[in-house]
Parts: sequence; C-alpha cells; structure tokens
Amino acid sequence: MSIRTSHRTRSARIGRTASLGLVAALAAWGLTACTVTSGEESSQSPTTATTSAAEGTSPSGSPSESSTSPTSASESPSASASPSESSTGSGQAAGVMSLDQLGEALLDEESFPVADSVTREDTRVESAPFTMYVNLNGFTPEGECATALEKVNTFEAPKSSAVASTYTTDLQPSGDSEAATVQFMAVTTQSAMDAMSVYSEIPEACGTLQGDEGTGATATFSPVELGSGAEDVHAMELRIEAPDGQEQTIVIGGRSEGRNHLYAVLSVADLEDAQSILTAQGERFDQALEQLDS
Repeated sequence: MSIRTSHRTRSARIGRTASLGLVAALAAWGLTACTVTSGEESSQSPTTATTSAAEGTSPSGSPSESSTSPTSASESPSASASPSESSTGSGQAAGVMSLDQLGEALLDEESFPVADSVTREDTRVESAPFTMYVNLNGFTPEGECATALEKVNTFEAPKSSAVASTYTTDLQPSGDSEAATVQFMAVTTQSAMDAMSVYSEIPEACGTLQGDEGTGATATFSPVELGSGAEDVHAMELRIEAPDGQEQTIVIGGRSEGRNHLYAVLSVADLEDAQSILTAQGERFDQALEQLDS
C-alpha cells in the first residue's frame, strides 16, 4: 500500500460537500453538523454534505466568543438532557491532553488501515464553544428517540480546545457523494463529562424512523461494533433511504474519558472500512490516554 503523506495544519475552514440525503460534519465551534434531509415528494431525495469550520462560529455560521489557534473541539451529550459534568479545574491539569497531544492522538497517514492514498489536514482551535447536532429534516422523532437526539442538539461545552483532522482518501464514497468523508476530532473540555455514550443510546431509542408524509424516506439507526482496543468507543450508523432507491450512510461516534474526548464522522461505501478506520483511531486514542497516566 502506497501512502501519499501531505500533512497540513490550518486554523481556518474545513469543508466538503456531497449529495444524497444527509449532511454531516465535525461539530465544534460550528465545526460539525449532521443534518439529514428526507427530500420533497417529487423533486429531491436525500442529499449529503459534510462541512467543518473552526473559527469560533456556531453551526449556523454566526460568530461565537473564542480565540482561534491550533486545535479543534469535540463534543457529545450524555444521559439526561445534557452531559453529566464534574469540575476538574482549568489549565493544563494532570490527565488532560495538550494541543500537541490532541494532534498526536489522531491517526497519521501511515497508521491509516485502509486506502492506497491518504492525506490529513488539521484545524486547531483553543478556548471556543464546542457543539454538535444531528438534525433530521423531513423526519419527526418522538418519545425516547426525540429525547436522545435532543441531547446532541442542545449540547455545548464552552472554552474547549481541540484538533480536528480531515482525511482525503481514495475510498469509495457512500451513495452518490463526490468523496468519502473521514473526520476525527480530539478535544479537551473545561470539566469532565460523558459526551459520547449518547451514540450508543440513539440506535436503541430510535431504530427505524419513517419520513414525514409525502417523503417516502426512512432513517435507520444501528449500533456499530468495533474491534479490540476500541471497545470504549460508542458508534452508530445512520442510513437514509429514499423512495427511488438512493441511500446514504454515515457513521458517527466517539469516546469520553474525563476531560478528553474523541469524536468521529465517517461516510464511506463499505461499512467494514469505516469499522477498520474507527477501530484504529480508537486504539490510537487509547494509547494517548495511557501515555497521560505513565
């Protein structure tokens, strides 16, 4: 396997667009949004776009209080309407990754388990609010499903720091997307919280949703099993199917350990590729955590 290594770092905007039904992106400072659209009855079926931006902006693009410098953030809700938090102080406390350590906790090109060509580009942000959302346009979740999704959509961790990495590969994209999506974010928050277990809760709470009247679309949430070394990573697959047979899939998940968090968004044609990549990233993050304790 030949790997083209071109590891660049920037603190501006990461973006990628595709088409077919869902929009996903790393959420932090507006660095990530996952929006799913079922499409109109006659004209459109689901479309996908993956975008990330780290510059103290919210998902809507409005500015938020922050100072941008190398790093990006990750976030996730927990088991009630918002993640559980415990104060652990601020600054570079013991057991909390520095910006350089956050970057090292993400896969480099040589460690990427699949694809013949891989490049990585980083966005770094400090002291900015970290948010994430999964919006199902054209669907109306109810009950436990609505509650679980609301945990994601209302989550915010202020003054977070993070490194977000976008990988350009030759992997086949999901659906009719222009390119496969592989994005990871390593984040530190001001307090300890369980932000990522919600991605194990959502599949159980939501199962399969039918689109609103007239759309004919379905959204199916399924748990994603990962390999050894990544057992603590919570991950789900979201599959959107349109009435014309088009479909789009995305894998979302992560891990929270105290104030350190891993967040992932992948949209590739082969679920096994996504599992291999996320397993390798989970192992890499686990190794970074072990080094903190050594």
